Amino acid sequence: MKKITIYFILFGILQSFSQTKVWNVADRYPDYTPQQGTALLKQIITDAKLYFKRNNGKLRVLFDEKTYVFSHESSPAIAIHNIKKGTLELSGKGTNHTVFQFNQFDQLGLEITKSDNIHINNIHFTRKKLYASQGTVINTDIRSNIIEMKLHKGFYDPIRLTNPKIFPNIANNHVTVLAYTSNANAPRLSHKTDHLKIKKITLKDKDKSIYRIELENTSCCPLRSTLVGEYITIKAKIGVPTIFIKDSDNMQVDNVLITRATGVALKLKGDCDRTVINNVEVGRRTDDQFHGKKAIYSNLAGGVIVENGKIGAKISNCLIYGTADDGITYHAGNTNILPDGGQIYNNTVRDNHGRGIIVSQSKGGILYGNTLERNRGQALLIKTVIKADNALGNVAVKNWDIYNNTFIENYINEVIWLTTESSNNGKHTNIVIRDNHFYKVPKNNYLIRIDQTNSVTLNNNIVHSFSKKNDASRSNGADQFLIKVGQANEISGRNNKILECTDRGIFDIDTNLNVISKWKKECSGKKRNLPGIGKSKELFYKRNNNVSYIGSLSDNAKAYLISVFDIYGFEIKTLSHHSNSEIIELDQLQKGIYCIKVNAIGEEETLIKKIIVN
Repeated sequence: MKKITIYFILFGILQSFSQTKVWNVADRYPDYTPQQGTALLKQIITDAKLYFKRNNGKLRVLFDEKTYVFSHESSPAIAIHNIKKGTLELSGKGTNHTVFQFNQFDQLGLEITKSDNIHINNIHFTRKKLYASQGTVINTDIRSNIIEMKLHKGFYDPIRLTNPKIFPNIANNHVTVLAYTSNANAPRLSHKTDHLKIKKITLKDKDKSIYRIELENTSCCPLRSTLVGEYITIKAKIGVPTIFIKDSDNMQVDNVLITRATGVALKLKGDCDRTVINNVEVGRRTDDQFHGKKAIYSNLAGGVIVENGKIGAKISNCLIYGTADDGITYHAGNTNILPDGGQIYNNTVRDNHGRGIIVSQSKGGILYGNTLERNRGQALLIKTVIKADNALGNVAVKNWDIYNNTFIENYINEVIWLTTESSNNGKHTNIVIRDNHFYKVPKNNYLIRIDQTNSVTLNNNIVHSFSKKNDASRSNGADQFLIKVGQANEISGRNNKILECTDRGIFDIDTNLNVISKWKKECSGKKRNLPGIGKSKELFYKRNNNVSYIGSLSDNAKAYLISVFDIYGFEIKTLSHHSNSEIIELDQLQKGIYCIKVNAIGEEETLIKKIIVN
């Protein structure tokens, strides 16, 4: 009898850990209407906390096919704090059926802090309105920085939108004008798009809904070109995140739609380990369309921001488009701990005002299978965002494998940029960029820009085509080269290909690089060799009868132009070297550190080598 008693006690304990308890909201809370969303969720969370005092399993709260409305003037609509026991799941019947609508633009929607194992799925989160205005440009005066816009019917009055008495926080934000192509069914980022600060808006013709927009005449954001015929949108970042999670582990957000966000759509902050974000869409509501014109913006800030603890997040199968800032951002949430094991894959990020994907200081991860299309900033930004005076001021991004991604029409900024906020930060190390496909590479900016980097490998990447769209006012010299290398120690790689003919050189390199990657141009049936491809010549330099190796270049060059720089980057010697000799005489150099830059005439090749003369 004693054995049987022990058995049932143990079985009861195991069952409390493994069972899933389901609360159907309609059955359990019949006295609450969908219009009482704030009170309903407050009661549900209170009851859930009591449940977890006695149980350690999974509690699924199942919401009906309804729109739950939340009015909350001074606090989050839904607040989940300090649930550490068990697993709480808030689940709807699908994003087309279960809607959480938050009526206050300046208050948090769902806030989760210091809680573990909270799962959110199958719910559409939205706001009461889309706080953005838009119209078609009918006239511009570049000299006077004036735009005239015909408002699209049904959209927000731009004078009201930019009134700080109505939206108090607007004074602390730039009001922006952003151009999109004239496509009513699927607005797409225009190559003329820009970030412009508004000085004043007046109503020029009430009957025709024509507004006169006077822009700030600033050096950062001038009116660069005529926008006549383009759609433009006006917004102010006036709100806060729709979903905000802080210092919580094992969060799961799955099959969630977020629309009309007034701040970041989904933000995780602080020490968050093992986050899973899957199949999240940050986009437009189907009813954000008036008189045949779809909304340009899907929200007024960024898409997904994840700050990680020691164990990195998994972000997969998401669709993020039309936001007013960055698509996906992966950060370290603690200056003393760098996340490892991040996974960012199979996401589509397009037509966003900011960058596509940002990866900041971290110990390692993979980024693959993503499609990044028409984002105004860099499609992929590798960046250290911790300032030099923080605890880990010398950190950087390390050990990331970036492969099988597709980059399309990023025609304004660099497609990929490795950089940092401070020269005192550490250098990015062991970054592998391989097997990626590039289409419509920007005409006026770089394919890849590399700064503050120890080592990066470029393997098997293919440039399929170049953008034909050109805004000459944006040209910064990048139309001469594809890859800009600034502060970097080592770049290696092979089997990279360029399939469309171009007159642009491959590398524009500063003086402190000692290894170069290998690329090959293939277009119109012609093949032209670059370093490491085909027959090569080994080059050496000689000083005081001592011969040292420089590197190899194609043997097809008619001659080599050699430049020698000192440690400060000043060119101290230039000479021409004919291809019938393989040794460069440098007897006249004094002791010190130098950089030799060799250009292969007629072959568009460059070789850089740092040398030490003893």
